[in-house]
Amino acid sequence: MSCQLNQACTRGLRCGRRCAPRIAALPTLPLLPHLRFLYLQENGLRGLARLNAAPALRLLNLSFNALTGADAALRVLAPAAASLAELDLAGNPLDAEPGCVQGP
Repeated sequence: MSCQLNQACTRGLRCGRRCAPRIAALPTLPLLPHLRFLYLQENGLRGLARLNAAPALRLLNLSFNALTGADAALRVLAPAAASLAELDLAGNPLDAEPGCVQGP
């Protein structure tokens, strides 16, 4: 099923089951000053690009991918941290890394 570009899609890039095919790595994004929601769950992502191109990003769902290296992930996500209200990393191998604290 392909993503239909409509008003809902312009507010957030939906990937996974509803729209685009699975991707292995999040590429460097062009400047997206109005992007508020980014849904990338269940894509098999193994890597991330720095997210300094989305200064208004409020929600980032990266759950159930193949992300490893909690330290590296945090460095990549740091530019977006000021605006993020919700970050979902559940179901990634970084959950099981030594020293990683899981929430309740």
